[in-house]
Amino acid sequence: FAKVNTVTAGSPASLSGLQVDDEIVEFGSVNVNNFQNLQNIAAVVQHSEGRPLSVTVIRGGKKVHVGLTPKRWAGKGLLGCNIIPLQR
Repeated sequence: FAKVNTVTAGSPASLSGLQVDDEIVEFGSVNVNNFQNLQNIAAVVQHSEGRPLSVTVIRGGKKVHVGLTPKRWAGKGLLGCNIIPLQR
């Protein structure tokens, strides 16, 4: 339902192993069935600061699970990556 289009080096997203072009199919409690817009993800991130989130992505045709802990770091936001909605 969404795709990572930038990951900043040294950010929580980069440390968790998220990569550019990863297609997100599950982000904490947000999944394909209940995703409406990026606010859904933003809300999950805000409520999970300092707590690990389970994120499932499709990378190279395979499902990959990463544990992502949103937290304050040197850069902007709590993740350090940019996520865009996928148009189906």
